[in-house]
Amino acid sequence: MYKKSMVLLMLLGVANFALSRILAEVAGKKIDSRQLDAQVQLVLKSAQGKLQDSSALREQVLQRMVTREIVTREAQRLHLDKKSLYINGLKQAEKELQPSDLANYKPVLLADAYFADFAQKHPITKAEAKKLYAHEVAFYKGSQAVKVGEILTNNLSDSNRALAELKQGKAFSSVAARYTVDPHLKSSAGIYPSYINLKDLQVADPNYAQLIEKLEPGQYTPHPIQVANHQYLIIKLIDKRPVAIPAFARVEKELKLNLLQQKLQEESQRLAKHYQVKLYPH
Repeated sequence: MYKKSMVLLMLLGVANFALSRILAEVAGKKIDSRQLDAQVQLVLKSAQGKLQDSSALREQVLQRMVTREIVTREAQRLHLDKKSLYINGLKQAEKELQPSDLANYKPVLLADAYFADFAQKHPITKAEAKKLYAHEVAFYKGSQAVKVGEILTNNLSDSNRALAELKQGKAFSSVAARYTVDPHLKSSAGIYPSYINLKDLQVADPNYAQLIEKLEPGQYTPHPIQVANHQYLIIKLIDKRPVAIPAFARVEKELKLNLLQQKLQEESQRLAKHYQVKLYPH
């Protein structure tokens, strides 16, 4: 009986090992697929149905886990866990959170302490912000912002049916609500709530921007467009308007924050090398 139990335990251990894959390492500490699964479930729970499990979401969560581990190690190296910002935050959290939740919240507190410390040590000057502002003004001068709608379908036949209904004069919102499979746009009847700057779109997705530029407000793409995962897309240009460039005083804080984030990105790349971050195929 003892031998059978030992064999069973060994087999279970092998099974668990096989099911749990190593996805990343930070300074030798491994992040495996079970840990990622747990974090993804937390994200989905907090999103209350607004997000779906996907490879893109899992990649984002994994990157966040790696960043959190790097920041935690660097904050401890700088002894930020001994500073008042962290200690006071921890005391407040101990009053409000359950012990199990507190363990997950400690890295968040350390990250806050690290970012505050980094901002204090790397202040952004007004001159730096004005230089970025001048670059932004030159880039966006004469640009336009667009409001678009989309109908995403899983097959060509559904896309053709949606297109036929649009040509019959049915409202885009009602056709989109019926046919689109995009969970983010389902609730808004296929229409993005915010305007998108065409210059930004040209950088992020040139092919998509070209499709938009061919349309006038009220028009939609004449044929379904095949996109990734064998899906099809119909795009409608709802509105187009010139971009008003705000005065420097209105965006100074935002510009400084953007510059600080750039410095943080550069620092994160240095820390990734320092802590020997390794990402494995999955």
